[in-house]
Amino acid sequence: SGEPLAEAGLQGVIQAEPDRLTIEQPRGTLRLASYGPNGTGLESALSAQAIEVETATNRVAVSALRIDIGAAQLRSELRVDADEDGLIIEGPLEMIEADPRQLIESLGVAVPLTRDPEVLKSMQGRADFGYAAGVLEIKGLQWRLDDTTVRGSAFVRQSGSPTFEIDLAIDRLDLDCYLSPQIAPVQKTSGDEASTGGGSQNGRIAEVLRDLDLDGRLRVDTLKAGGIDVGGLEIGVKADPGIVKLDPVALSAFGGKITAPARIDATGERPVMMLEPRVSDVDMEALLAHFLGIRQLTGRGSGKARLQASGSQLDALIATLAGSYDFNVRDGTLVGADLWYEMQKAAALATGKMPPTGRGTGRTEFQRLDADGRISDSTLRNRNFRFVSDFFKVKGAGDVHYDDGRLDLKFEARLTRAPEGSVKGFDFDRLEGFEIPVAVGGTLTEPEVSIDTAKLIESAATKAIEEKLDELIDVDE
Repeated sequence: SGEPLAEAGLQGVIQAEPDRLTIEQPRGTLRLASYGPNGTGLESALSAQAIEVETATNRVAVSALRIDIGAAQLRSELRVDADEDGLIIEGPLEMIEADPRQLIESLGVAVPLTRDPEVLKSMQGRADFGYAAGVLEIKGLQWRLDDTTVRGSAFVRQSGSPTFEIDLAIDRLDLDCYLSPQIAPVQKTSGDEASTGGGSQNGRIAEVLRDLDLDGRLRVDTLKAGGIDVGGLEIGVKADPGIVKLDPVALSAFGGKITAPARIDATGERPVMMLEPRVSDVDMEALLAHFLGIRQLTGRGSGKARLQASGSQLDALIATLAGSYDFNVRDGTLVGADLWYEMQKAAALATGKMPPTGRGTGRTEFQRLDADGRISDSTLRNRNFRFVSDFFKVKGAGDVHYDDGRLDLKFEARLTRAPEGSVKGFDFDRLEGFEIPVAVGGTLTEPEVSIDTAKLIESAATKAIEEKLDELIDVDE
């Protein structure tokens, strides 16, 4: 813009010798220009014990350097050399404990509202850094924000597009505390925007990924994000221009283990994500409720999937999610339907009796459930669905639309063991071994179960006839 980027002033006592220049007790100010039209710029105060310049060797040493930036205080011991490749700078850098909110205000920026008003209260850290030939290296990083400590190192090479190598370890972090107290509602978009995740947003993200050259590793001992308690998080990132690989991605959550290596391809018009999640011994109710809003399955589960999605926003990724899955759940419950109650009701209606009142328990417990199929168009398309309970073996297929909750499932239920006695005169032990068609419609929250009563009666009659024939026919003949 033609405006000055900075204004600086320096004063001190100069001692000049043939090969050395010393500035004793230097004091100075530095005001950086403001980005905003109404800002006043960032003013800093600098001081040091001495600045020593060896003119013969082009070497500079700054002892007891102190920089006050707003509410923050930085300390360092700088050493600066120069050769044919440019400057060589190295030294430690330390930030004395400061109040982040005061620092943000001193930068002329409004302090963000957070869910927890007690965060953003304390910040301090240190690191050893060096710069030479366009390469910046940070070692021994130890940074603390409130109750979170970050340790690690970073390496940045600036030649054309920058190259990053980052290795960070975090002890504990509660991201939810730093979020805004109120989350703005998601704005509805047009069909094209929803399917692509927003053209301009896609373009910005794709542009960043196309230029990204990164080799990184992140470890977090305990993390809370999006209402999920995560332990032992480990993420490895390898980004070449346009292609980002996340491997490993491993964590403990929902009471079990989760791995989810991924690949993001931003070389095309919009980013495409390939994901291979695998879960082991997780709480299926908590997992499905969090990601798909499905709360009708409980139990401990394991499974794997191969998925692909495109777009740059969460809604678009969920809407375009497609691929295959395979999972099993043990010692769980199907919530919303009591299959045994529905069987009793169908038997009563088929024999002209009044059906039992109420809706039963609304739950069907099972020892094991297995399912595999494909995901597309916001739908779980079950190809094989099987579960085993105390009284039934059920197998079937069908669709679960997790966007609007619609169900379209067809099963065959085989009664493996009938409870003692009868229901309204109907002997259920006559149905043992026969397959009874069952259809499930309605929605996830209000499932509608229907049983083929004609098939039920046919199976019972067949069993009765077989028993009578056994009595009439001489076994020897």
